[in-house]
Amino acid sequence: MHYHSFILTLWREPEGLPNAPPVWRYALENPHTGERIGFRSVAELTRFLNQWVALLPPSTDDQT
Repeated sequence: MHYHSFILTLWREPEGLPNAPPVWRYALENPHTGERIGFRSVAELTRFLNQWVALLPPSTDDQT
């Protein structure tokens, strides 16, 4: 079985204009390496995760 862990951090940035919708930011951190990647939108975060999963090697577990 393959599993990977990330720490997800999300925060709301100060609103620049009155009545503007809140701006959320996201970051993923690899708890093993400390590498941190920031994202300006949930779409960027999702795109990164989809690409990352596609690059994982196939499982070598024997499931017969």
